[in-house]
Amino acid sequence: PVVVAPPFGGQLMGKGVDVENYPGLLDMTGPGVVQLMQKQAKSFGTLFEEDSVVEVDLSSHPFVVRTNHSTINTHSLIIATGADSRWLGVPGEHKLRGGGVSTCATCDGFLFRDKPVVVVGGGDTARE
Repeated sequence: PVVVAPPFGGQLMGKGVDVENYPGLLDMTGPGVVQLMQKQAKSFGTLFEEDSVVEVDLSSHPFVVRTNHSTINTHSLIIATGADSRWLGVPGEHKLRGGGVSTCATCDGFLFRDKPVVVVGGGDTARE
């Protein structure tokens, strides 16, 4: 297996907070969880290419995945684009990030325990 991902990582890499909602892991930060996952994947022979995919051709087999620096031919492809927080763009939002404005109830919910809060959004994540 080959994992193509930029070196700066996703949401877990950007959060320096403890990860408390992943079964079996205690006292872990986001980057620590990512390191453990990479270590496990490497133990099965996974190669990591720190790059970005710029094009995928699915019109024939093997599929062709082009990154900024290489071309990979493969018979199967898993697209895992991750998730990004969607901010509202309202005045003061950026200034108050981490100081009352949050996009992760699981990460920051304990900060607001027994306090009135407003949840903006919908779907499963907002309800959670």
